[in-house]
Amino acid sequence: MRALRPILLLILMGWGALFVSSCAIFRSKDSEPDVFIRPSGTVIKVDPHQHFVVFESGFRFRPEQQVFAFRDGRAVARLLVHSQSRPPFYVADILEGRPAVDDLIE
Repeated sequence: MRALRPILLLILMGWGALFVSSCAIFRSKDSEPDVFIRPSGTVIKVDPHQHFVVFESGFRFRPEQQVFAFRDGRAVARLLVHSQSRPPFYVADILEGRPAVDDLIE
């Protein structure tokens, strides 16, 4: 039994080191950058007379979700996703602003 004590102690120390090294509390903040992925899409059709746009996106948008159209880094329109959308194509009502084809949706 005495011969097993050093081996058990080494195993426990190894597990403890493994736990401490994998624990997020002990990691430095610089090693993992914060990455935020925002849903995005691209406007493919605008009908200013009927006040709607069609956009394409790989992300899922909920019906009645408000989204914004961006051009050159500035918000140019506020939109409301319509319930009749069929992913990856979405229809959105224009609430305000003037969206254009190739605007980004976020």
